[in-house]
Amino acid sequence: MTDEKAVAVICLWEKAKPVEPMESDDLGMYYWNRDFEKVREYLKVKHELNEQVRDMLTAEELADLKALFYIGRGSEQGEHYAQVLEHMKTLQSEPLSIDEIDSILSKTSLLENIIIGASLVGRPTLATRLREIRPLPDNADAPVLPEDTAQNDSEPPETTQPA
Repeated sequence: MTDEKAVAVICLWEKAKPVEPMESDDLGMYYWNRDFEKVREYLKVKHELNEQVRDMLTAEELADLKALFYIGRGSEQGEHYAQVLEHMKTLQSEPLSIDEIDSILSKTSLLENIIIGASLVGRPTLATRLREIRPLPDNADAPVLPEDTAQNDSEPPETTQPA
């Protein structure tokens, strides 16, 4: 999948799933007092997102998106990208079903894990472009990309001596 297509998909996902501020006393959904209008709106937005992505991606491109996600999540190492991609390809059908698309787009950590996965498989440009869409939360365990680091060659790295 090209970087442009990955960015386009994540932009659609980000519009459909904006960061919602959490109230300090919010413990989640109140079971007995649901807002069914919000539920209907959520399902409508979710369906439209899945339809747009189904029209945009091939089965192979969806497999690539899933491979980046699962590598970023820590299920596999970046060195195993080719094997993970091949495995994901075997799980996709043509034409893509809404369920296959929703299985990845429903992830709340989609952006964070694709950023991590892209950097782990050697696609730092994609990771950087995705970070521009929505910065990672402070608690995200993302690897530092080379362009994000400032190296100081004047001081040797600290080493520990055995006791």
